[in-house]
Amino acid sequence: MSVSNGVYANSSKNRGVTIPELIIGIVILGFMLIYTFSMFSAEMSTIGRTRDYSAAVLVAQETIESIKNFPFDKIDDADAANESIESYINGAANSPQYQHIVTVGKIAFERNVTITDVTGASGLPLSLKAVELEVKWKAEDNRSLSYRIATCVTKTN
Repeated sequence: MSVSNGVYANSSKNRGVTIPELIIGIVILGFMLIYTFSMFSAEMSTIGRTRDYSAAVLVAQETIESIKNFPFDKIDDADAANESIESYINGAANSPQYQHIVTVGKIAFERNVTITDVTGASGLPLSLKAVELEVKWKAEDNRSLSYRIATCVTKTN
């Protein structure tokens, strides 16, 4: 071994990074970045779907509340043909307050409701109506999605 200025010339302290080590490091870093980016993309897609479903649930809740607050004798088409909230929500009749398609952000939600009278065991009508609501929309990837809910509305005195 030769001595150059008091330091061994073949010492491992003077050795730099070789090209194979550099290439391996870059490849490992590349795989880590690709994995991180794919995880980030998947999470962003999940967040978007959750946002859409949350908006659909809010549209459904608002629709159910509107039905509850409408006069009980005019809720369904059987009782009040073109003046019922059922015909307004389904788009069969026009109303500025009750639209068939509700837009939240960039998404248009289509509402379809079916309201039927509930009869008792003896066939007598009750002051109860079954409400089935479906909210449909197109996702950002152009898939058709829907949210369905069912409830009952009763007449309060």
